[in-house]
Amino acid sequence: MNPLFLILSFLDVAGAFTLLLNTNILIITQFFAGFATLKGLWSLMASLSSKYYFDWMGWTDLAAGTCLLLLSRGIILEFFSIIAAIYLIKGVYSTVLSL
Repeated sequence: MNPLFLILSFLDVAGAFTLLLNTNILIITQFFAGFATLKGLWSLMASLSSKYYFDWMGWTDLAAGTCLLLLSRGIILEFFSIIAAIYLIKGVYSTVLSL
């Protein structure tokens, strides 16, 4: 059990609920947007540098971060719930793996 991975996966779940519920509390939404975007970019850079192109977790983080950034700007699109559901599944999956 790695506590850092557990904390990161809990933050994924919390960010997914923020997106799923269209919570537009600016400081919270911007925190999760920045967190997910940076984590997604880090993951994608690491996987692409090792020639692994199917990093679904990194792409999910990046998509969720983009949606959360749009939400923090007051833009709500129909597909946010789909991205939020995928992000929630990823967060739960990561939580289970880190236990």
